[in-house]
Amino acid sequence: MWILRINRSQLVEIFKDGGGSWLNSYAPSYVDILPGEPCDSNNFYLVWNSQPSKNYCIPIAIIVDKEFQKDFFAWSLTYLSHISPLSSYCRIIDSNTFNSLVGCTPTNIKLPEAAYVSVIAAELLGYVDGNLGNINITHGNAYSSTFSFARVRAKFYQYRNAFPDDLSNVWWRTRALSNKKISRDYLGTLSEIWTCLDAFDNDLQCTSLISVVEPSVISALEEYSIKGVISPATIKKLYKNQIILHEPELGINGTLESRVTSVEKILSQLGNRRTNDKNISFISAYIVSQISPGTLDHFEILKPYSENFSSAYLWLGVFAGLHPQSRVFQSLGNLSNRIFRDLHRDEHILERPQSDISYVELDIISSHIKDLRSIPSRHHGYLDIEIAPFIVSTIKISRNDDNIQPDLFSKESLSNKDIQFALYELEDSLRRAEQVKKRLFSFLGGSTRGRR
Repeated sequence: MWILRINRSQLVEIFKDGGGSWLNSYAPSYVDILPGEPCDSNNFYLVWNSQPSKNYCIPIAIIVDKEFQKDFFAWSLTYLSHISPLSSYCRIIDSNTFNSLVGCTPTNIKLPEAAYVSVIAAELLGYVDGNLGNINITHGNAYSSTFSFARVRAKFYQYRNAFPDDLSNVWWRTRALSNKKISRDYLGTLSEIWTCLDAFDNDLQCTSLISVVEPSVISALEEYSIKGVISPATIKKLYKNQIILHEPELGINGTLESRVTSVEKILSQLGNRRTNDKNISFISAYIVSQISPGTLDHFEILKPYSENFSSAYLWLGVFAGLHPQSRVFQSLGNLSNRIFRDLHRDEHILERPQSDISYVELDIISSHIKDLRSIPSRHHGYLDIEIAPFIVSTIKISRNDDNIQPDLFSKESLSNKDIQFALYELEDSLRRAEQVKKRLFSFLGGSTRGRR
């Protein structure tokens, strides 16, 4: 890579020079790794992946220490306004993160592929109130808005140490910018479930998180991943007899109709028990998973209980994906294929960003503009935000007076007036068709009765 250390005024000079004469004054040097010099908002490095040319001077990265990045973006809004958003062309990144990602490629994770795909899909179901038909998958934007999608991308690129504290909050604030806020409690639930999956995956690098993972939960998941069921003894141990289910309730048998009836009865009983939401959500999802093991086919049964069992959709995704004969890819079809494809999309730190804007720049810009739709984007109505290198979260951008923000999920609805008008048009068309039919028969000199 080629680097050049400059200050603000020199950067303005380079970016405004359309003829490439700046190369006569500045000489970028080739290096394998960035120097460790401090980079504040006034003195920084430009990085190119090849020797800069006279025709195009914008680097692939500008190296600025984290504590000075907001100040740098605020300055660029005034002096580099002709290249906006700046982070859509080059990353503003600190040297430690940049050096750690040079040569970094997606790593293999032990967690079964069906498990992380299933949890992402399950999180989507929670946002669309359990209606899979409301998910817009036209260009891979719905699932990339989820916390789980960002979490898996972080695992691929080994952000394990930073993600639970730093990036989860950035993801949460990104959602808030779209006027589709996620409660802090639900963010905590998402983080807790993924911490459980990390522990199950033997991937806990951050020791401070181990204390929040109950060993009995991991044991239950391990048993389920091998046998496809959780024994009554394990459930008693897990819940210390707060939840007592008999053997028939844990192994739902019979026809599909009888299994559905049995599960609905059990869910109704669980909803009346005085125990915490976490316990109820876990066991409710497990019971529903026994209707059609290894799939999300019957997630709609949880819909009436979604307020009481807030994390049940997520746990159902865990059970569907961890089942030894999981059929998540077959049951979700094209949605699972798109999730898998975009999760495994390979990126390199020496390439340009694949987003419309970074979170840090968006945070600065959003205080200066009234409408996020004024920010150029690749997909009309959506904004791809890089919350960390290689991790992009998508939000839907709408009018400020639009209080309905379905966040990447399309819902079509008609008013009574629209329906009445459509019925009138249909009746009028049928009446005119009947008149044409009578005229044609009159030309033939016959009656319309008895003819086809």
